[in-house]
Amino acid sequence: IVATTTPTSMKVYPNPAQTNLAVELTGKVEGNYQIKIQDVIGQVIQSFEMTDKKQQVDIQSLPSGYYLISCWQQGVHIATTKLIKN
Repeated sequence: IVATTTPTSMKVYPNPAQTNLAVELTGKVEGNYQIKIQDVIGQVIQSFEMTDKKQQVDIQSLPSGYYLISCWQQGVHIATTKLIKN
């Protein structure tokens, strides 16, 4: 018998967002994850560690624009999604 697991994925909402953002990990979530918010040229603007499946993030200080949110665990890339900040 081969065990199958659902890989971890990431949801970000609302999108577009203005002040707060929910980051939610789905699937098999074990351990801590690092979330990075990057601008379009790849500069890390904000990063934080997630220890829960869902976390609220204050993005009020971010200028309006397009961003990438990526999820990492122990140096391994898990997922990336786009964010529009109004």
